[in-house]
Parts: sequence; structure tokens; C-alpha cells
Amino acid sequence: MAEYVAVEADNLLRLPEGVDFESGVCTDPVAIALHALKKAHFEGGNTFAVLGVRPIGLFALQWAKAMGAKMIFAVDIFD
Repeated sequence: MAEYVAVEADNLLRLPEGVDFESGVCTDPVAIALHALKKAHFEGGNTFAVLGVRPIGLFALQWAKAMGAKMIFAVDIFD
């Protein structure tokens, strides 16, 4: 679909050499998840819970684990 989308050049990021498109596409949800933890002033050693285990929620869980969460809970409406 990329051939049908027009955006300003300032809104694009050039992927570094060796980064494939599948990895590059994850930069936005990964950054959103990290931003959420920073806005919440999350610190290692705290308990962490996320409501909604979709891509951004899963990345938030991974960030919390990497940042030293004491306990992690994931809640979703699907098994």
C-alpha cells in the first residue's frame, strides 16, 4: 500500500542499514509503550499491570520487565 500513501518527508524516518521493514515498523508501538511508562513515572521494583494485551500492551510488558518490574499483570477480555 506504500505506493498509494503520500506524506511529508519530515514525517519519515530512514531505517539504518541492516534494519528490515518488519523490524522498522515496530519502532512506533515500541516508542509509544516506552512513552507511557515514562509518563506514569514507572520505576524498577514496582508492580506493573497493563489492560489490553495487543501490540502496544505487549511492548509495555516487555519494557516493564526490562526496567525491573517486581510483578507484572496482563489483563484482556480474550483468553
